[in-house]
Parts: sequence; structure tokens; C-alpha cells
Amino acid sequence: MPKISYDTEGGFSKGSAWLDKIQQKVKNNSVLDKVEADGIKALSAATPVGETGQTAAGWQGRKKKTGNGGELNFINVAHPQESVNIAKIKELGHGTGTGGYVPPKPYMKQAMAPVWSKVNTYLREELSK
Repeated sequence: MPKISYDTEGGFSKGSAWLDKIQQKVKNNSVLDKVEADGIKALSAATPVGETGQTAAGWQGRKKKTGNGGELNFINVAHPQESVNIAKIKELGHGTGTGGYVPPKPYMKQAMAPVWSKVNTYLREELSK
């Protein structure tokens, strides 16, 4: 069986410094801030409006630091008195208390598609600064 070996010269200091610089840029959350604002706007605009419009107005982003950077979740805080998430049952459909059925009106995935497509652009912009 042949043996494979290699020799190296120098070090990884330049590469490590570049990675540290990128990590600091991404950690400042500017990309997550942009995605959060775009996502809230898109979800609010796409949410089917009922009697009050509270569900459409109830979108929030929640950011959390993780070991790898950050995490962003979108939640709907409208109608806290209800035992179900109204935004979710509008998306998925649901039964009514009187035996009826409200069909689904899927809107979340379609609303967020343009937002997700901007993430790479935002990251490139941030890293090129």
C-alpha cells in the first residue's frame, strides 16, 4: 500500500485572521436584523385578514445567540387569550366548534420565499464591508 505524505511551509495566521474578521462581522446581527424586518413585513402583508387584523399585526422576530452565531424565529403573538395560534390555524385550516371546517389558506412559505432569497445577498454585502 503506498504511503502519502506532505510538507507545509508557513502557517495559517492570515487565514485565521480572515475567519475571525468574518465571524465578528456576522456576529453583529445586522444580517439577522434585515431578515427579521423583511420577514415581519412579508408575513404581515400576507396574513389573511379577519375581523380585526390583529393576526396580521401580531408578527414578531425573536433572535437568540447560539454557539455558531445566531438564530431567528418568527412568531405571532396576536390573540394570547386563545388556546391555539391563530396564524397557524389560518395556514393549516381547522375545525370549528360547531362541526364546520375552515380550509387552509397557506401563506407563510410563499411570503417568506423572497425574504430567504435575500439572505445570501445580505451576507455578501456584510462580508464585503
